[in-house]
Amino acid sequence: AGVPFSVELQWNAIAYTPKIKIGREGSMTASAVVIAQKDSEAYLLTAQHSLDESVECTLEFYNRRNYYSPARVIKTNSG
Repeated sequence: AGVPFSVELQWNAIAYTPKIKIGREGSMTASAVVIAQKDSEAYLLTAQHSLDESVECTLEFYNRRNYYSPARVIKTNSG
C-alpha cells in the first residue's frame, strides 16, 4: 500500500472538483476537474457526454469550511 493522501491534499482535491448541475432544475449531475485558471477564466475537464453547449449548468465549488453547502456557485449561460 502506498502513502495515503494527507487531509490537506484531500481538501485541495475537493476544492478543484466542482459539482455540475445540468439543466435549469439541476436534475442531472456530473463532476469536473479544474485544470487551469487564468484571470477570471477557469478551464474544466469533464466527460464529453456530461455537457451540451445549449444547456444551462451550475457549477458548485466546495471547501473545508463549506462542505455541506457550496462555497461558490457559478451559473453558465445557455446557447
